[in-house]
Amino acid sequence: MGDTVVATLRHAQSNDERLSKEKPYIITYPVASDIPRTNFLIEFFSNIKIHDMRAADLDYHECGFKMAKLDKNLPREDFDDESKIEKLYLPIVQRCLKKALGAKEVFIFDHMLRKRKPEFPFHPATKDTVPQPALSAHIDYTNAEVEERLRNYFGDQAEDFKKRHFQVVNIWKPLIGPLRDYPLAYCDAKSVNQDTDLLTVDEVFPKMVNEIYQVLYSPNHKWYWLPDQTPEEVVIFAGYDSRKGQSVAVPHCSFDLGDESRVTPAIDSGVQEERVCIEQCQVVERKVLESLLQDENDNSPRIRTEVGLPEEDLLVDWDGSQDPQNPRNWSPTRRWLVIMLISVITFNQAMSSTMFAPGAARAMADFHSSNEVVAQLLVSIYVVGLAAGPLVLSPLSELYGRIPIMHATNLAFVVGGVLCAVSVDIPMLILARLLMGISTISLGGGYVADLMAPEDRGRALNIWNIGPVLAPMVGPVVGGYITQKISWRWTFGMLSITGTFWLIICVFFLRETYAPCLLESKARKLRTSTGLQYRSKLDDGIAPKERLLASVARPWKMLSFCPVIIILSLFGSVAYCFMYLMFSTLTEVFVSTYGFTEGQAGLTFLGLGVGSLLGQLMLDFWMRGQTRDRNRTGRELLAEDHLPPLVVSGVLIACGQSGYGWSLHYVWHWIVPVAATGVTGLGIIFAFQAVQGYLVEAYTSYAASALAVSVAVRCVFGLTVPLAGPRMYEELGYGWGNTVLALIALMMVPASMLLQRFGPRIRGASQYSVR
Repeated sequence: MGDTVVATLRHAQSNDERLSKEKPYIITYPVASDIPRTNFLIEFFSNIKIHDMRAADLDYHECGFKMAKLDKNLPREDFDDESKIEKLYLPIVQRCLKKALGAKEVFIFDHMLRKRKPEFPFHPATKDTVPQPALSAHIDYTNAEVEERLRNYFGDQAEDFKKRHFQVVNIWKPLIGPLRDYPLAYCDAKSVNQDTDLLTVDEVFPKMVNEIYQVLYSPNHKWYWLPDQTPEEVVIFAGYDSRKGQSVAVPHCSFDLGDESRVTPAIDSGVQEERVCIEQCQVVERKVLESLLQDENDNSPRIRTEVGLPEEDLLVDWDGSQDPQNPRNWSPTRRWLVIMLISVITFNQAMSSTMFAPGAARAMADFHSSNEVVAQLLVSIYVVGLAAGPLVLSPLSELYGRIPIMHATNLAFVVGGVLCAVSVDIPMLILARLLMGISTISLGGGYVADLMAPEDRGRALNIWNIGPVLAPMVGPVVGGYITQKISWRWTFGMLSITGTFWLIICVFFLRETYAPCLLESKARKLRTSTGLQYRSKLDDGIAPKERLLASVARPWKMLSFCPVIIILSLFGSVAYCFMYLMFSTLTEVFVSTYGFTEGQAGLTFLGLGVGSLLGQLMLDFWMRGQTRDRNRTGRELLAEDHLPPLVVSGVLIACGQSGYGWSLHYVWHWIVPVAATGVTGLGIIFAFQAVQGYLVEAYTSYAASALAVSVAVRCVFGLTVPLAGPRMYEELGYGWGNTVLALIALMMVPASMLLQRFGPRIRGASQYSVR
């Protein structure tokens, strides 16, 4: 076709008198017949020389355009699939810009697929008309339009962005080739007078108005084209440059090479018309915002690349190991405050499990009932909720994040407490107690996994455990005196008041900590602002509905297919059963055997509390020593490193249970059974800490679900076994009855040793375990 062609180009008319009275406009869609689609005239200028850019020695920084090659091309049919354009083609564009312009970063504004109809340019405009070749010389953005685009895309950061050096460029390519049908002509930017050659025009769309430049004719303009352009070849041309003294914008338009260059088939069938679309409308236009960020002492151009990235770059991760948005990079003070806040909230909620115990008899009397099973159910129904709630709420926190579940459970707990306080009959009280149990949070282990590095998790769990472990011991003390001095209803009133306070604190000060949800939120914002399919690095690609079902089913799968979780849950259940068996007998034993009042009987629970607190301190000391040893040797922390206290716990619980039972059998001084409960409390806290530490370390990403399984299993045992306590003590007495319990506790010792040795092999088969 030769190096230079002669063609007719279209320009806005420069002497149109109407332009002095109103701003020029173009309406891009069908309107009423009495409304003109435009208010300015187009002139045809023939015999315009359009030079071959392949043969020309052109500098992009002077002329504003250049040819480049894509490293990969998509089949024509893929461009009819929007998802393939976004996922497959835009990354190719991004790589091309990097290579051709030294680009580092790219924002893609939008893209357009043009399809020339056979009757073009003589065709009626219809509502479904696809974009046709643009025949009049134009520039896609005015300076004001670029400012508006920056505000739309960058929001509050637009002003800072404008201080940098950036460009707006287009990328243009045919979908099939070599292209002979309405190719694009490009005007050398340095041949354009920005003050006299450009006409500002409003381009009106149904829901927005863009401002563009129509280009007035000038004999000084020098035009180029890319002959026989192939689909692998693209032309990059500038539309705006923020750096003064360089090319600003490249006028461009399609032009007709003549009838001999086109193939115009008959259109008597849809198949042939589609073939027309494939063969004759071959343009994809890309409007790309390139930010050539410029340091003061660095003259190399750099381009923003946050969209249009290679597949691996569409994965959203933390911005380096020190990203402040990563909760593990929060300040130590902030992270420990969150752990302590969760511990205090858990303490307040867990107190409701036993705080009502001293007042249960008075509640039964108020409701005129003497049924012993109902009386036991009033206390233990809380444990049913405590078992059921985590199986749903914990996995939901791994789907929607910790914060929504935290706020929901705090609110439900307050509502349940109020309903308990105003209950008018036993069924209402039972249901309200069940609601309080369901809404008791079980996210402490999840928060520890979110916030703490492996070496700090043991100590963080230890501190968090102070709340849920001490609460059942402190609850009867407080509840006993409230019941004695005021009313059993005020035990729930106090819990509701404190629960409301902590709910307000959480709403205003607690923030999301679950990494998958934080990264998904970050990816969602990028998808909204760029239109590209960013996704979290931790996204498993499962649809939301399937992920919801998978989240709810995960604890049940863990319970069914993770032997380690089952074994450890049974260990925790043994300790929990013994604790609740004591809860259900302490008040009755010390009132009937030692003649204590309800308030004094509540104080006996402090034996368990003191033992538990002592256990926390001993574990903290032990874990500090373990951390120093690992730091000295460089050995990695394993989940099995949490198990040694579990071996000791079996011995301590056995000793405590035996001492408690035989001291009651022989009616020794009240301090002896109270001290024995302290030994039992010491063993219980050792068991709880070992089980929780192991599960958090072994199932970090799914720690909340793993702990939910453990809590559910031990709650089932804690609910059912104490119901058999009165019958057991009736048949065996306190001495031999507690000796049986001691023997069960001793069975934990060899089992714990075997798990410590073979645990990695057993849990290695689980898909949820950390390898």
